Amino acid sequence: MKKLFVSYEVALQLKPLGIDYFQSSFAFYEDSKKRLMTGGDTGLATYTHEQVVNWLEEEHNIHLDRIWYNDIIVNSTRWVYHVESQYSGSDYDDAILYALGLIKTK
Repeated sequence: MKKLFVSYEVALQLKPLGIDYFQSSFAFYEDSKKRLMTGGDTGLATYTHEQVVNWLEEEHNIHLDRIWYNDIIVNSTRWVYHVESQYSGSDYDDAILYALGLIKTK
């Protein structure tokens, strides 16, 4: 279940950016332990990756694409994340952090 939600570090970056746009959160991180808890309403609110990507698109016109990549040279497959043709990487949270940095520079 934890892989569905953004990391603690991403949740910290989202808090001052007004993501309360969703009105509610499905899960929270316990501030002291960075442990993900579902239900309740105490701690640091967090959201699914999809919720954050939708918020980035709708509120900030920042697009994050997720593409299944088949690398025939090294014979491997993986997800690759692209942000506004400026970032490419294989970690979802890193791509979101990059996108959040674009908000702060606008």
